[in-house]
Amino acid sequence: MASHILAETQPGVARTIARAFAASATLREAMLRMLEGLGPQLGFAAGLYWERDAAADVLRFVMIWRAPEIIIPDFEAASRARVFRRGEGLPGRVWERGKWTVIPDLSTDTNFPRRDSGLRDQLRSAVAFPIGDGVLEFFHREGILDEHRLEETAQLLAAHLEEFLRRAAALEAERISEARRAAILEAAIDSVVSMDAAGRVTDWNAAAERMFGWSREEARGREMAELIVPPSLRENHRRGLARYVKTRQSALLNRRMELLGMRKDGSEFPVELTIARIPIEGTLAFTGYLRDLTERRRAEAESREREAFRERFIGILGHDLRSPIQAILGSTYQLRKAALSETEHQSLARIGTSAQRMSRMIDDLLDLTRGRLGGGIPVSPRTMDLAQTAAQVIEETRAAHPGREIVLEVQGEASGQWDPGRMEQLLSNLTVNAVVHGAPNKPVSIGIAGKADHVEIAVHNEGAPIPEGDRERIFDPFRRAAPEGGKGLGLGLYIAREIARAHDGELSLDSSAEQGTTFRVLLPRVR
Repeated sequence: MASHILAETQPGVARTIARAFAASATLREAMLRMLEGLGPQLGFAAGLYWERDAAADVLRFVMIWRAPEIIIPDFEAASRARVFRRGEGLPGRVWERGKWTVIPDLSTDTNFPRRDSGLRDQLRSAVAFPIGDGVLEFFHREGILDEHRLEETAQLLAAHLEEFLRRAAALEAERISEARRAAILEAAIDSVVSMDAAGRVTDWNAAAERMFGWSREEARGREMAELIVPPSLRENHRRGLARYVKTRQSALLNRRMELLGMRKDGSEFPVELTIARIPIEGTLAFTGYLRDLTERRRAEAESREREAFRERFIGILGHDLRSPIQAILGSTYQLRKAALSETEHQSLARIGTSAQRMSRMIDDLLDLTRGRLGGGIPVSPRTMDLAQTAAQVIEETRAAHPGREIVLEVQGEASGQWDPGRMEQLLSNLTVNAVVHGAPNKPVSIGIAGKADHVEIAVHNEGAPIPEGDRERIFDPFRRAAPEGGKGLGLGLYIAREIARAHDGELSLDSSAEQGTTFRVLLPRVR
């Protein structure tokens, strides 16, 4: 009764859960359908399924789903590398309690080992549901989790899981009954087509009707090759079936294949096909599971178009825009030698300064494009001394900001294998940020501390703290530490963090009214 009431309050969720279990032969297959179905319906960014390893008595990563356009490389890598014991992390807690659990704010949860990677990938909240000896885990990027709706979802999952496990045990003992098999076929999201040893259609579910355009009545008894196999592939299909009937050997059974299907109107489209032999004694029969790949292929084509656009964009930034800027800079350098009035020299200086600023903006945009779309900012490490680079950056910053006090303190050995140009860029971005946003009557300090296997850089300024809600967002592209900040594009802190990561390091932030603001960089000496 409760399941029926819940199905009325959340019909879409109820249908997804029911169909996922009804159309799946294994729990893993059901969980894949669950991730792909529940994730979008409940507005999640990503979902994972964890399964118990009985021998080690731990939960291990099984699969992940991500919403379109969601990229979470750090969190996905951290999840794939983890196992959880009872009570450990969100999966371990749900496993131990046997009850669904919500984390409203990942940043404040003290028992979430993947917190740092999750926050880097902008995951904010989470919920997990017990699934037998496994755990289904979902993550949200924004908004507030509706715990009433999640409670209903948990009850639906529990009710249908119990039914699924009971059905699985029955199927193991007595095979599948014709009535249950018909119900599963009807509820399946994918097309399910069965045929006999002669290749004639014996079953044709509703999804197959929608996919191919033939009704069940039209399809039954017809040769499957004539209905859904393009003419160019039919003879291969017939020969393969005849060979299996004769030898009982085939390399195609129980494997996923991508090939062309044909609709009733003769149009061809890409499908994914898995063929399984129906295990009924004394009868040779087969079932094919087909999924339309049209949308996937369209998405792949769009991805290729985006990649081509990215390459064109990098080319424009790297050449078409930079070349005229270099011409302007070169011309201003030549004109400095000419006999000009004081006013003309001042105008020339403004032109040169503006051109240099434009050149830096182009470099920042190029770094943004590489960092977000091209696999990270490229670096060329070689032996260098961070203390020397920091001293040079301080001298240049003082020249641009006369009267500002900037102090450098070095402890221990400051040399290592890093990209000199990128380190200068990182130090400059952090130092200028501290000068612009720090208290004007207080010094900016740069500390470099050499440890055994790494070097720590700390850039500190006094002044108003960065609000807690903004401390992660200021590392996003086109964000600044303060609304009025700077004349740049707001890429400085983003690029500084990407440079640190490109050297297998990390950039973090501490900010309070009492202690001021400190950007801290940890850099391994050898990448």
